[in-house]
Amino acid sequence: MKLKRQRQRKILISVFTLICAIVLLVLFFAVGSLIRENALLTFADGKILIAEAQNGGLDISWPVAEGASSYFVEITDEEKGTVFSSFENKSEKCHVSSFPPSMGIRISIPENKGKGQTKEAANLSPGADPGITYEKSEKDGKIYLSWKKELKMDVYVLTAKGEESIGSFTSSASFDPLRINGLSGDSITVYMDPLEEGKGYTLKYRRQEILVASPSKDKSKEDLVLNIVKQGEYLYRLSWNDVESSSYTVKQEKDGEWKELYTFGGDVTECSVTFREPYSEASYRVETKDKTSNSCVVSNESCVIYSTVWPIKDLTVYSDPAGKVKAGTVKKGTTLCVLAEENGKFLIRDGKTEGYIDCDYCMIDLYEMCGDLFSYDITNAYSSLFIFHDYKIPGVTGKVIPGYEHMMHKDGTFVVPLLYPVTSKLEQAAFRAKEQGMKLRIYESFRPQKATQETYKTAKIFADSEIPGKEMTYAEYISDKGRYPLDRFLSHTTSRHNRGVALDLTLEADGEELTMQTDMHDLSWNAETKRNNDNSKLLEEIMKSSGFAGLTAEWWHFQDDDAKNSYNPPPLYEGVSSEGFTKDDIGWRYRNEDGTYLTNGTVNIDGKDYSFDKEGYLKGDF
Repeated sequence: MKLKRQRQRKILISVFTLICAIVLLVLFFAVGSLIRENALLTFADGKILIAEAQNGGLDISWPVAEGASSYFVEITDEEKGTVFSSFENKSEKCHVSSFPPSMGIRISIPENKGKGQTKEAANLSPGADPGITYEKSEKDGKIYLSWKKELKMDVYVLTAKGEESIGSFTSSASFDPLRINGLSGDSITVYMDPLEEGKGYTLKYRRQEILVASPSKDKSKEDLVLNIVKQGEYLYRLSWNDVESSSYTVKQEKDGEWKELYTFGGDVTECSVTFREPYSEASYRVETKDKTSNSCVVSNESCVIYSTVWPIKDLTVYSDPAGKVKAGTVKKGTTLCVLAEENGKFLIRDGKTEGYIDCDYCMIDLYEMCGDLFSYDITNAYSSLFIFHDYKIPGVTGKVIPGYEHMMHKDGTFVVPLLYPVTSKLEQAAFRAKEQGMKLRIYESFRPQKATQETYKTAKIFADSEIPGKEMTYAEYISDKGRYPLDRFLSHTTSRHNRGVALDLTLEADGEELTMQTDMHDLSWNAETKRNNDNSKLLEEIMKSSGFAGLTAEWWHFQDDDAKNSYNPPPLYEGVSSEGFTKDDIGWRYRNEDGTYLTNGTVNIDGKDYSFDKEGYLKGDF
């Protein structure tokens, strides 16, 4: 019995010992983890060091934390109480190029980010305006500085010889203005940095320029130098040095001639200019009585502002770009002028309605948007090229196709509508062609559904008739034994062209079209892509690599199936025109169907009288 009790006691002791060992082991790892976490988050002296970098960013560093393989860095906006940016960093230093005005820094371990201890840097903003003032004494030529009370400042002087610190100073109620000696006659800049102490970091940040003084010069002997800086989309700032002229004249080169834009007095040395012509260059110069600068050239890409658009379906007009407040409706095919693009919407106006509409369901005039990036020859608007290989199609070939009556202007330019989402791919194709020394020539973009149906109807009657002297019809002649019937070339109901997502185009070099296996719009099996020559293959490679699909029957046809599937734009039956209100940087005008403008008079438009001057600009407002 006694032995039995001893055995039980030993078993109990063994079990207890095992349990204690397990508990100690758990505590060991738990405490070790806590020690490790705290080790990662406790830095020597608790300091995170921050220094201003040469590029305007901040260099941040911190002491090594034992056992840390990486750190999680958070840049916080202390004013808003939000995280501005965050990232994992392998070393104990990093560089940030952007940061909020009121900034904090937290360092933690990646697997425990947002948990446990973190080290937060204090607010990095310089604080209130120090109210620094200066005065240069006429008596001794010295500079005297003063600033608001209770501010401790680090004062630096930047001279032609380099930067020199002249010490730290604290203002007080009885503090006299600081006198800076030995600076007269030099080109100098004085700046001050706010100092913060005891915050766990050092900082050189946000220099405030106080004064730039330089010896007097004979400015009339200087050369006139012109600079240009892009301020925004289509907006540029011209600036030039003061050469002590009584006036400056700014000119722009237009059609080989220098046209005066502005004339300023001699105290003005900068101005803003707007240039919106797509894919073109503009030259500017500034003139004085005996000096001229010709060195300023700016280049544009595509320009949506002031382009003409047409909704391909009825669209809701919103008074805000977010599309929350409805302001009306515009009917499909309405001629509209774009004033801005924001949040996937066009700000438009047609004379009576202004607001935002969905830009994805608008066709835009390629000619107005892209200018000379392409060349254009919309032959259906004056003399259609549709032909059955060797045979003209009566009522079609050489005629204006129904629906195209207003797609050619009096000055010979064309209206070239294309669904707006398709334009980005087409611009890519244009750049690819340009790399090959080529240019895309567009023969057709949007084709009214009316044109599709009327052309097919007329061509079908002729296709079913016999060719004189041959025992076959025109349909049999163009189809190659039935492989390519007429509806492979001309849809009898609806085509991608009717939805604004297809184009017929070719390549040109130095203004001359490349030779393909057939002419444009040869409606026969001779145009099939299986017969593509090297030039047709190049066109196909350019278009397909830009995201377009083709048709096996026509080497010239390409379509954006992605836009068709994403937006499913409906076909538009009637043609479009440019008639309507349009705007440029001078003002509003009313454009007729033939591209001319109303001038010198008052006209009633949609029940309201409008007056226009001799240049066609609207007098007054809407």
